[in-house]
Amino acid sequence: MDEPVSDEWTTALELAGALYPAAYALTVDESAALARLRQELTGGKTREALLLLGVLPTGYTVALADVLAERALSHRDGLLVRQLFGRLPRHETVGVVPTAVSVQVMRTSDDDAYRRLAELLYYLGLDDALRELAEAALASDDPGVREVGEEFHPDH
Repeated sequence: MDEPVSDEWTTALELAGALYPAAYALTVDESAALARLRQELTGGKTREALLLLGVLPTGYTVALADVLAERALSHRDGLLVRQLFGRLPRHETVGVVPTAVSVQVMRTSDDDAYRRLAELLYYLGLDDALRELAEAALASDDPGVREVGEEFHPDH
């Protein structure tokens, strides 16, 4: 016998059903949607913006790769970022993620940033970019950064 649906389930299913039409409506003005997503991802409702990106066309993820590389540093949001990049066709992933990671590691170059970015590249199977990141880490004066290089470099 079926159990009665709780109010939480009813609400969640209704919200899920409303998400796709609402997300589609945002695509009418792509530049405004990108600007708002960028704003939210850099200091607003980051979690909600990441979840919304998961139902928008992948072109939004490509356009926001720089901001998403920064969000990949977050222990809380790193998995969502990996999943967003994982939705991209391979040629787009190869085309945008390594560059975004390189830029981000120049901005934030501590061992935690190297580790989060290496995890992103590893998850996406971007072996060449991972090798480059690991080699840069191995060349660092910071022992913590070098440790990341040793862990992720394929020859170590």
